[in-house]
Amino acid sequence: MKELDVVICVRDREQDRAERCVRWLRKCDNIKNIFVVDNSIKKPLTEIEGAELIRLEYDGLWNKSWVLNRGIKLCKSKYVMTIDVDILLSESILNKIIKFLDENTLIFNKNIKRIKQFNVSEDYEDMLKKSEPWFTDPIKNLYNEANGGIQVMPLEWIKSVNGYDENAGLLWGGMDNRIWEQALMDKKAVVNLNDTMLHVEHINKEENLDEDTRRFGAMCRHLKKLYLNSKIRVNSIKNESLWGDEIPNDRFMHWLTQNELDKEDSYLMKETQKYSSLGFDYFLYNNIPVKIEKDDKSMPSNN
Repeated sequence: MKELDVVICVRDREQDRAERCVRWLRKCDNIKNIFVVDNSIKKPLTEIEGAELIRLEYDGLWNKSWVLNRGIKLCKSKYVMTIDVDILLSESILNKIIKFLDENTLIFNKNIKRIKQFNVSEDYEDMLKKSEPWFTDPIKNLYNEANGGIQVMPLEWIKSVNGYDENAGLLWGGMDNRIWEQALMDKKAVVNLNDTMLHVEHINKEENLDEDTRRFGAMCRHLKKLYLNSKIRVNSIKNESLWGDEIPNDRFMHWLTQNELDKEDSYLMKETQKYSSLGFDYFLYNNIPVKIEKDDKSMPSNN
């Protein structure tokens, strides 16, 4: 029987949300170990039936890649699935995952809908009826760059590329795209399950942040797109060798973002202020030409 381990990443989400995610996963007999890796600051999770809870005591900026990497290093099965704590998977999706498990394949799912907390139940078909499209524009629901939520891959492969890119994992967006791009560059088959999974809605993750952190986040997301493009241009498949350590290895992205914010006349800063009112996604997906200066002696390595 093909077996896989699961890593769930969490920061400051409700206890019942994590328990629900685990409960739906446990409908699949092929899942051996579930690691809930909790980097909560405000209210840490308590023990969850059917999973092993891993606490990470780190109060710096959220880094999804680092949290996932800490869990990946604990995995023992031949395959590993990473999943957001907000995601619910039907038995149909879980069966498809098992069907497509292969040592040369990355599995993901772009078919996702939103469901409000008060509509969540134990009846998946009923929840589907009450769910809403991810985008209001039907075209965007078919053509989008999102490939996160879940990703399933051979454990040996994800370890060979040094886990998720921790520079791309700083704050929001980028790390899932990076894995997908690495798989393509490494000649792996990629499978989009195209079976509707559900995302249980929550408050906007940016809502409780102060103005400086929001500005940092807006700049960081745009710079990450340029960072990822640079990795593709040189066919860089491996991430930095230091991954899943005691603290996130995201010093380069920290430096790059702060360096741009500190400039007196930053073109990117002006664009950030111009577009941030329309939402970070709008800013991220507009390919604004920019030159990143690389002659600064203080710049950390990103190799």
